[in-house]
Amino acid sequence: MTCMMTWGQQKNQNMSISVSMIVRNSSDVLEKCLQSVKGVEEIVIVDTGSQDNTIEIAKKYTDKVYEYWGCNHKGKKDGLFKNFADARNKSLSYCTSTHILTIDADEYLEEGSLPELKKFNGLALSIRCIHEKTGEEHRQPRLYANHPDIYWKGAAHNYLSIAGGISSDVKIYYGANKQKKNDPDRTMRILRREVRRHRQPRDMYYLAKEYHRRGWFKKAIKMFKRYILKSEFPAEKADAFIQLARCHAALKNIKHSMNCVMAAININPQCKEALRLAGEMSGDINRLKYKHLAAKATNDGVLFIRQDNRMKITMLSDMDWAGSGFRVVQEVRRASEGKVDIEAVTMRRGQGSDKFYMKTGPSVGEVGWDVVQERINQSDIIHYKGDVPYGHRWHGLKIPKTAKIIYTVSGSHFRDNFLKDPRKFKGDLNTYMTTDLHVDGWKYMPQPYNAFNYQWKRGDNFRIVHIPSDPEKKGTKTIIQAIRLLSRLDVEFYYKTGVGHAESVALKQNAHLYIDQMIAKAIASASYEAMGLGVPVISYSDDPIVISPSEGTPEALAECIEKYLDWDKLEKESARQFEEVQKRCGNMGQKWLEEYMKLYGV
Repeated sequence: MTCMMTWGQQKNQNMSISVSMIVRNSSDVLEKCLQSVKGVEEIVIVDTGSQDNTIEIAKKYTDKVYEYWGCNHKGKKDGLFKNFADARNKSLSYCTSTHILTIDADEYLEEGSLPELKKFNGLALSIRCIHEKTGEEHRQPRLYANHPDIYWKGAAHNYLSIAGGISSDVKIYYGANKQKKNDPDRTMRILRREVRRHRQPRDMYYLAKEYHRRGWFKKAIKMFKRYILKSEFPAEKADAFIQLARCHAALKNIKHSMNCVMAAININPQCKEALRLAGEMSGDINRLKYKHLAAKATNDGVLFIRQDNRMKITMLSDMDWAGSGFRVVQEVRRASEGKVDIEAVTMRRGQGSDKFYMKTGPSVGEVGWDVVQERINQSDIIHYKGDVPYGHRWHGLKIPKTAKIIYTVSGSHFRDNFLKDPRKFKGDLNTYMTTDLHVDGWKYMPQPYNAFNYQWKRGDNFRIVHIPSDPEKKGTKTIIQAIRLLSRLDVEFYYKTGVGHAESVALKQNAHLYIDQMIAKAIASASYEAMGLGVPVISYSDDPIVISPSEGTPEALAECIEKYLDWDKLEKESARQFEEVQKRCGNMGQKWLEEYMKLYGV
């Protein structure tokens, strides 16, 4: 490689820029790239074997277009590409300016950047390289002195012979072109060869990333481990631990995944991505705390900055009764497979967990007011689960005016609050979970449920179970009177109140018939849970999914029960309700995800 002057001479020269490029079948992206660098003193393009009109496009912008095939297999024009550094250095050999700007055909310089670049007269300038779709960012010295000691190294994911460079805010954006699609295994092929030949840590790291990108998680894990044992580059090593964590998570090895995340945090506690990952894999209290730390982290010293562009949804409940709101959160997480960031927070734990031990979001007191406010500030959607209107304030916490608002109601308190002033429920989407709460203009979104496990079977006696959360609200007196009216020796009645969720499920598993309530004309989560086990439900309701007596009286209920005390009828009803509850509730996570996406404008 020739050079026009020594470094000592160069410092006293007026700064000029040669753009150095290598191209191959880049006709789909080249023009945009060349337009972005118009105004430099020189553009040098080396073509490594194009079969399309890449060269013709290049010659519209420069007369310094050269063909070079030495970087290809057997030196042939149509040979598989073998070595990026070789091709880049060939391009450098034709450059005559004081400084060289390296840019690829699928990249483009941010508009207005050239004046900033021309102010630089040092050794190397580090530029922000940003993926135009994902926002992933890394820094790389791309503007550097034209000097014989500065050249490219590495067959793939090559790098300059000098490290670092002065940081700038100049941006190069990159994407994908048809050449990458035509030869998708190009980089992996080169890296495999280099790892076999030289066993360099850097090549192992990038090869492991190629495996990860293809979903070859076991291969990626093995290669990342090889790399980590040899690496002495902290920033790259921390990123390897993050990728290793993602591979383990994909294989459901959560403990190994968390260990890798913590290793990345130990290397760099300012890494936002590692802290976010720690949150995703933690219990519900620590989820928000880690995400809060991530929001405050600086990303200093991080090799690849991957933006978290996911939609952020926060469900707020005063007291998430029976955990019905948290169940929405769980099902959306399951349906989205991590593609949205959804969290739940309660003002107080309440009956959801304290009394019945049902899962709810953590309380504000448990995670901290500042943590919750930070989470709310980041939220694209605020989803209120409960029967009280809030608008843009929630117990003194401020809701951003840019956030979309959803109300989901499910209880009797809603009727009172709505009748007082329906205008206060000003959501961008208003929904109700129980059919008895129907309001014109509101959308019915039933209880999400996904734990279907058919367990019903015949027995010697008919076992009827009633487990009220609140005997008065469930009409327990009416139910007991109805059972007495039956006067049958083949009926076993199990009634228990104030039990934990696990015991409640165990009682339902052994039931032949479950009676929910005789007051509210609603279908509660307890009913869905019973039907999800294949246990038929009787509940005073207009909803055809369950069996309902004609009236809410002991006599009507006794008549209804008597009608179904037949093994063939019960078995048929068991199968019907089990099928219906799957249709209604089994895909609610996906349906909620679709509603969120609509509101978010996706």
